[in-house]
Amino acid sequence: MSKSPLLNKPTKSEPEYIKVGFFKVKKGLPWYHYRSVWLILIIIPVLTLIASISMVYTASTSNLAGGAHESYYKKGLSPNELAPREEEAKKMGLSAKLSVQEKQILIDFNKPLNTDDLVMKFQHPTLEAKDFSLPLQVIGTDKQHFFIAVPENLRKNKWDIFIDPSTDKWRVKGRLLEREDTIDLTPFGQ
Repeated sequence: MSKSPLLNKPTKSEPEYIKVGFFKVKKGLPWYHYRSVWLILIIIPVLTLIASISMVYTASTSNLAGGAHESYYKKGLSPNELAPREEEAKKMGLSAKLSVQEKQILIDFNKPLNTDDLVMKFQHPTLEAKDFSLPLQVIGTDKQHFFIAVPENLRKNKWDIFIDPSTDKWRVKGRLLEREDTIDLTPFGQ
């Protein structure tokens, strides 16, 4: 040790530092004295473990009803093929225009139907628990114009809409988005 000329007291020599990456560390200390080791090798993996456990817990306890519809995979296998009911609607030349108004939904078919017993099915694209169906009521005697009351949650989601008679012989369909007021219902959908 050397003596300080001003105080005549012995002073410790300054410890040597070495540069390791972005960090300046004292030479000769054990590994656990370095902050960078605690940050990189211990704290980050522990935080990652905590985050992954919380994500697994959230995923397992979240209340999501179902996944995609059961027929989703089968639909994807043959997108250009029409189902028998859509094929029948195509042969009949059937289509409709759906108009959402303030308190009701109007459905105008392009020609009179031979039935007034129609059901309108609302399918959520991914959550089967949100699906519902409502019977259509005929306007007048021509069996060409129908209506239903606007469902409460219509504007909160997008819907795949299907109209079928009770005999299930044909079907027209379309997709209604949150902000749309009119859509065309055809055997092909949109």
